[in-house]
Amino acid sequence: MKKRKQKQIHRILAAKRTEEQAKKCGQIELKNLQGQVWDLAVQSQQTVSLAKTQSETIKLLNRFFLKEINRLEKHITTDRIGDTLLSLFVGMLGGVFAVFMWILWIL
Repeated sequence: MKKRKQKQIHRILAAKRTEEQAKKCGQIELKNLQGQVWDLAVQSQQTVSLAKTQSETIKLLNRFFLKEINRLEKHITTDRIGDTLLSLFVGMLGGVFAVFMWILWIL
């Protein structure tokens, strides 16, 4: 009877030791998992931050190039109008000069 109780006590103590070891291992694994989750959270925040930065940079570049394209289009249009008016003026001067030369030639 005494041996039976000793075996039972031995089994209970072994089970408690196993349970304590399992808890310790579980705590270590839990801490490792928490660390990994924290690392992933930081990494995802960095990725989101980088994506936002890249998106903002692309938007700024697009806005800059659109403004430059519009400015160049206006400049080209102004130059075309200026060139056209200059051509008309030169043509009129040429016509006046031609008429003056014609009148001189007739006289």
